[in-house]
Amino acid sequence: MRPAFILARSSYHQAEISIEPIDPPDQVKRGEIFSLKFLVKDLSSDQPVDGLEDFVISINQLGGNWNQRYLAVSAGNGIYEIQTSIPQAGNHNVLLGVSSRNLGLDAMAPINVHVVE
Repeated sequence: MRPAFILARSSYHQAEISIEPIDPPDQVKRGEIFSLKFLVKDLSSDQPVDGLEDFVISINQLGGNWNQRYLAVSAGNGIYEIQTSIPQAGNHNVLLGVSSRNLGLDAMAPINVHVVE
């Protein structure tokens, strides 16, 4: 099941952002390049958050040893993205973190991507 909305709250006011996946793939083919895009908004103003230079996306194979970390690239208007491919079939968790907003990779629910041959 794919979360429709990821909400990140912390005891620090600056950490109150929402991160929403934009059309995340349920399934991808092994080795094929695909995009992961996210919309980041400020919870108090509902405005897009730009300028995050430390938005990290980590992809980890469940039950395996493959993992990769990426720095998300800003596309403007609160949208951040990466282009990637996953070399091994199976289930993979996508974890998100923004250290400047005090959000570690374990602060939000993971997104699952299934990779097929």
